Amino acid sequence: MSLTVKLPDKKKKDEYSLYVSSKITYLKSFKDLGTLIICEGSGIAFYSASNSRRAIVFTEINDDCKEIPLLEGTLPYIKEPVRILYKAKGRKVDLLKFMVYNLEKKYGDTVYELGLIYWLELASFIDSVRRTKGMSGSYKRQVYLITDKYLEKGHNNESL
Repeated sequence: MSLTVKLPDKKKKDEYSLYVSSKITYLKSFKDLGTLIICEGSGIAFYSASNSRRAIVFTEINDDCKEIPLLEGTLPYIKEPVRILYKAKGRKVDLLKFMVYNLEKKYGDTVYELGLIYWLELASFIDSVRRTKGMSGSYKRQVYLITDKYLEKGHNNESL
């Protein structure tokens, strides 16, 4: 299953601007209309408005882990309904961006295939962080340890 996302054209003044981090399988830009992407697995939508920023970790709706009660619904600019794993605002958005940048740099887009429990554990780690400045090395190390644990068990292994 895949998700269809329409990134708004930067030149037009839409309500939000959007950046999506995910395993992108298709990308096509259209002049004056924006960009269409197709992504698979989990992802993060970074929304920016004139006075606020939000980040939402989401995943496709499938039969994996249906026993975990999570919010399901639609997000702006994403066509299909998704399961919402985590919402960040304020400094947590910066920490999430930092973590995603480093994860993609080290592991590529394979982190988006690691499954629901992996992203819930990362969300729990983000919520446990009290200081977001000056300790970036320890954040990277902890996130790499969590990710390595899931990669050793194999992709999509939900029963850790």
